[in-house]
Amino acid sequence: MSELAFVLLTATRCETEVLRAPAPRSRQTQRLARLPKRCRRAWPHRCKQGIKKAMLDAATCEAALATSPHVTDHKAACADLVTALARRRLSEDHAFATFDDVQDYVDLACVIVIVACAALAAGLTMGVTSLESSELRVIVRTGTATEKSQASKLLPLVERRPHHQVLVTLLLCNSLANEALPIFVDKLAPTWAAVLFSVVFVLVFGEILPSAIFTGPSQLRMAALCAPLVKCVLAVFSPITYPISLLLDHYLPEEDDCEEPDEIVARVEVERELAQLRGRPAPFTADESNLVRGVMALRRTTVADVYVPLKRVATVSASAPLTLETLQALRDAGHSRIPLRWSQTPGDWRDFILVKELVGCQPDQTITLSGTGRALRTPHWVSLDQSLPEVLDLFQQGQSHVAFVSMNPQRSASCRVHDRETLAVGIVTLEDVVEELITEEIYDEDDRRIAKRVVGNFILRKWFGRSAVLQRATLSGRRASLERGSVSPP
Repeated sequence: MSELAFVLLTATRCETEVLRAPAPRSRQTQRLARLPKRCRRAWPHRCKQGIKKAMLDAATCEAALATSPHVTDHKAACADLVTALARRRLSEDHAFATFDDVQDYVDLACVIVIVACAALAAGLTMGVTSLESSELRVIVRTGTATEKSQASKLLPLVERRPHHQVLVTLLLCNSLANEALPIFVDKLAPTWAAVLFSVVFVLVFGEILPSAIFTGPSQLRMAALCAPLVKCVLAVFSPITYPISLLLDHYLPEEDDCEEPDEIVARVEVERELAQLRGRPAPFTADESNLVRGVMALRRTTVADVYVPLKRVATVSASAPLTLETLQALRDAGHSRIPLRWSQTPGDWRDFILVKELVGCQPDQTITLSGTGRALRTPHWVSLDQSLPEVLDLFQQGQSHVAFVSMNPQRSASCRVHDRETLAVGIVTLEDVVEELITEEIYDEDDRRIAKRVVGNFILRKWFGRSAVLQRATLSGRRASLERGSVSPP
């Protein structure tokens, strides 16, 4: 080996022996005295500076050796130098740090801090960006005092604009930590150990565990504790992350997180199913679930879905006299409100009779139903395509709980002589809207009485023949005629 190569290798060995000696730094002079004489003449830092200066003055190793008068074959000397240094480097790569120097402890501390930063960035990426603004606002309104405080701290981060800035900043911090880690791990362990450490240790303790912790039951508390730190990091990296976030918001806009009515209904049903599977009390009863379903579907339901057609509406003639027989027929009809029919034309309605106003009224042959005054009520007029919430708003005004259905409700309410467009085609009541709201039928006393009568007629027909049914029908003929919408009794 050439003289210059020998000198360079000797200086490098001197530097290594001085830096890795086990004695304290205060005994560095004693260690240097025990080294060979040629090493004592070359202080480690001077050796390093000499090597750098030689390499900076010449572009290649051969040019550096060519300047020395002691080297005759500079090509062979350069080859020997490179081979020797490569072997030495290879032997150093296969060795673990002995922690004989403070620098090893500094490198270890840097590794721990970097892994902790990577873990914190990975956990916050999952814990903060997975929070929804709507969920936090619900917690602010319904949570405990502690949960409300935590949600209030996180709302500015979740609703921050640009929307992607928090995500980009946390990912940038995670990437910087992962890229800086090999710099210090390579000084403490050989290459194979550094790769194994990065794959196993960093993956488990820097990615998997933090993500599981920050998305677990303590997600809100952990994210709220780190909210001030996230704000500081956002301010530090904002010159880099802000433009990137603006571009992402432009090309990848935020989706609307508002739930559709069907999603709300599905959420209620899923909560009941999960409660049943986990063996805990259901947060919603079946009636409450049906009520939510009815409320969510109410605005999509129109009058055409619930109204009672004309042929099924019981009416009474406006010219019928106020006799005892008429009052008995109105009572037997089983309705609190009955439309007045002003002609033989189906649907020629203008107002209706409020039956309870006739209670205690003295029969009078000279008075017709149209002249009963206080018993007459003016209905609302609605169209077939009108939504039920609009009809419910009309009923809430207190004028009437009955609405007549026509093709042109504006004209029907104002004209006194009806044509094809203004004739009533059916009726809708407050009870119809409420039944649609609670998604269940409402049965009153009269409904039960009618059901009993139908069952009784069926039994009579089966056991006693048709004549028994006809005899029973004769006793309640007036009521049947009113239910069919025929002319009231004279």
